[in-house]
Amino acid sequence: MLGTSRVRLLSIVTVLALVAGDAAAGPRCAGRHWVGVWAANPSDAANDGFAEQSLRLIVTPTLGGRRARVRLSNRFGPRPVMFAASWIARRESGATLVPRSARRLRFGGRRTVTIPAGEEVVSDSVLFRFEAFEDLAVSLYVMGESGPATEHMLALQTSYASPPGSGDHSAEHAGDAFTVDSGRRAYVMGVEVLATDHVGAVVALGDSITDGTGSPENLNERYTDFLARRLADAALGRPRLPVLNAGIGATGVGDGPLSAPHRLQADVIEQPGARVVIVMDGTNNTADGSSSTDEIIAALRTIVDRLHAARLSVLLGTLTPSKGTVFSAHGSPEAITVRNRVNDWIRTGGGADGVVDFHAALRDPDDFDRLRPEYDSGDHVHPSVAGYQAMALAVDLGLLRAPACSKPRRN
Repeated sequence: MLGTSRVRLLSIVTVLALVAGDAAAGPRCAGRHWVGVWAANPSDAANDGFAEQSLRLIVTPTLGGRRARVRLSNRFGPRPVMFAASWIARRESGATLVPRSARRLRFGGRRTVTIPAGEEVVSDSVLFRFEAFEDLAVSLYVMGESGPATEHMLALQTSYASPPGSGDHSAEHAGDAFTVDSGRRAYVMGVEVLATDHVGAVVALGDSITDGTGSPENLNERYTDFLARRLADAALGRPRLPVLNAGIGATGVGDGPLSAPHRLQADVIEQPGARVVIVMDGTNNTADGSSSTDEIIAALRTIVDRLHAARLSVLLGTLTPSKGTVFSAHGSPEAITVRNRVNDWIRTGGGADGVVDFHAALRDPDDFDRLRPEYDSGDHVHPSVAGYQAMALAVDLGLLRAPACSKPRRN
């Protein structure tokens, strides 16, 4: 009897220890929340817009799902824009959809939605199954005249439109009506899926290097794309981390509507399910010493503090080499001096949760201020495809492990 009681006692202690170990590792995830799986922030509205025509806008999510919703933006539009029909589907090729894959999007239960100038909307959720890295098409019918259309200028992905005045072709699975190609992507700023609470997103904030300038169109070879594939390969049954690209070319950490401090709330903090942010910004502020070392460091410090206040983990990325660039102001001795001083500060941690040394990953071993030749797209500042791969490999995946079951920041 005594031996049996001792065995039972040991069993109870063992079970309690295992439970305590699970609790220490983090809470169990019982709920679900919305997580962004693809994003492209609005950059401008520098076009004539659309009139009584249909758009077929191509996006490539970095995580799959079964229930989705779509976010549309009129942030830079000067007047309201009306969409009389909206759909999401899997893309077969070009502007052609996978047959019977299209699902109608509604907004507050209605098929038609009008977005006021400067605002955005999110669709109702819809049952829609798709896989990670599978091209999707968001089809919109613009009723009336939109005026200049909010867009992401450097899409690096061909999207399609029917001719002005051609009417509603948004529900057609064939792409024959979509005869106008564009390297810009209008209105669509996000695709989200309903996922368990332990799934969160990585957001990459930066300028044209984060945006992917120098990489080819339609191949998804930005550094964020390579990072997303690394994370997918490393998941091994664990929760996946989608990667959202919040890069916009010609931006920085100073003033202006597209600067990182100005758009931090809308483009990063409010991204559904955001958990970790990789910040690599300030390169454009180094040009010919347009901003001092102290000014750039102060801006980056403020960004880190704001992200921490929003309960986000932050990784700071060093600024990449640019000696000899065709953009002479970025490769001047003054710019190089500021860049190296900023990088020295970043490498000390800068108050962030980790550092990604992009500069070390890309620099020429014979001249640290210059891009390694095979990592140079040709302009001596934007990386080549091999360079973007090297950037993705420079990220310690261990730093991307997000806290379990954090509450969503946006519904």
